[in-house]
Amino acid sequence: MFTDLVPPPAADDQHAHRPLGHPTLWFVIGGSVLGGIATAMFQPGTSSLVPQVSTDPTQANGVLRVSQGMATMAGPALAGVLVAATSTAWVFLIDAATFAISGVCLLALRLPRFAPDRSQSTLTNLREGWDEFRSRSWLWAVILIWWVLGVFVWGPLTPLGAASIIAEHGKAAFGYAEGAFGAGCVLGGLVAIRIRPVRPLLGGGFAMFLFPMMPLAAALAPALPLLMLGYAISGVGWAFWGVQWSTTVQTQIPEDRLNRVTAYEVGGSILAIPLGQVLSGPASSLVGVRPLLLAGAAISLGCALALVVVRPVRGLVRRDAGPSRDTGASPSAAKDGGS
Repeated sequence: MFTDLVPPPAADDQHAHRPLGHPTLWFVIGGSVLGGIATAMFQPGTSSLVPQVSTDPTQANGVLRVSQGMATMAGPALAGVLVAATSTAWVFLIDAATFAISGVCLLALRLPRFAPDRSQSTLTNLREGWDEFRSRSWLWAVILIWWVLGVFVWGPLTPLGAASIIAEHGKAAFGYAEGAFGAGCVLGGLVAIRIRPVRPLLGGGFAMFLFPMMPLAAALAPALPLLMLGYAISGVGWAFWGVQWSTTVQTQIPEDRLNRVTAYEVGGSILAIPLGQVLSGPASSLVGVRPLLLAGAAISLGCALALVVVRPVRGLVRRDAGPSRDTGASPSAAKDGGS
């Protein structure tokens, strides 16, 4: 009660004694904008690197999913140790350093020099990329499905799932659940290396029926072992689909146009997630966290169903698996004719 007698510090004093790790809002927003720009430039480039550095894109994408899953498993535990030993600010600093290390590793790659066509304007390149994108009905159909998944499931899932799990089991439980999802991704990536369906998007679509286990587990917040099991099962389906999708895009799109098409693919799938995150706050205030997560589980189930029902998606044949029944052409053909 004696604190009532102590005058609050002046604004200048508050700013002077602002602890490391508590940046201003404008700094956070600015950093997020720069990070988004970097991501938009980074992902199309790295996607097109896979066919250049590997003769087996399926295996390479499987290895990528395994490594991402292992990072998801180890990340929360390592962050917890570092926060306890140092501070949150140091953890973010170390996290930033890992991006620099990644950049150095990419610079160290020795690849054949690619000479872009300087005669074409940026607008022409964008138009050609769009023409390539819209000419493949399997591609834009999946992106439309992913928009629904991003807005109604992926976007709200992390903030709402964290709120539900932490309220029921504490902060550590959410870290354990995320680690279990990473373990599932490791398993899904390994399975994808071994099992290669003739119709990759159909096989990946069936695997996506496992994904609703994550929003369902987050909504119900059962005992910790069941919660982790739900997240792990979801990770298996997510990683298997991811390998099939990445490999399909990399092998069906001509190499000289892959960057431009992937830019539209990445932009279409990523932009939905922040929109879902923005909407999740007001929506949870209106209907509650658990109903939204349950709705997310139902919507993700519907998205998986769409992947196996939509004809151009389910009918696409792996490029090295023979002629495509849906197009009547070799699977090496660049376009599906909008079938």
